[in-house]
Amino acid sequence: MIRSLLLAAALVLPACGGGGARGGADEPSGATAPDFTGRTLDGRPFKLSDHFGKNVVLISFWATWCRPCMIELPHFSGFYEELKPRGLEIVAISMDDSASESQVRPTVERLGLPFPVVVDRDTRIQGLYNPRRAAPMTVLVDRTGNVAWKHEGFVEGDQEEVERRVRDLVGR
Repeated sequence: MIRSLLLAAALVLPACGGGGARGGADEPSGATAPDFTGRTLDGRPFKLSDHFGKNVVLISFWATWCRPCMIELPHFSGFYEELKPRGLEIVAISMDDSASESQVRPTVERLGLPFPVVVDRDTRIQGLYNPRRAAPMTVLVDRTGNVAWKHEGFVEGDQEEVERRVRDLVGR
């Protein structure tokens, strides 16, 4: 019973982090996406602008301590494998600090995330896109390098909206 209540509470938690809970909040878009480079967990560089002109990029800001993030990230895995050959790239930006950073790799492995994960140790990437440190936060960048959509928080059902927007940008 208690486990069911905790799971139900996790499913309606809209957001974690410094931004407070906005749950399902969308933000205006259309501006050029600021470029960034980060190192993935496997040591490779990920540079956003390398994808301009060829890929739609979903940037997911998350943290190991964020329950809604743990529910949202597996949804991204579900459509990533299908849409990657058609031009989708996903990069998960971990907002974990030195106190929780050791949990990033085990969490990624446990969730089986197939896309690149970058730990934003110096919060530079967060400063560009997510200065309020809201988690989760999703940013969609179109093939031309413009921010097409930003969405803060996660409640059950948001995954359908994210996937619809991704499919529209990638091209069904």
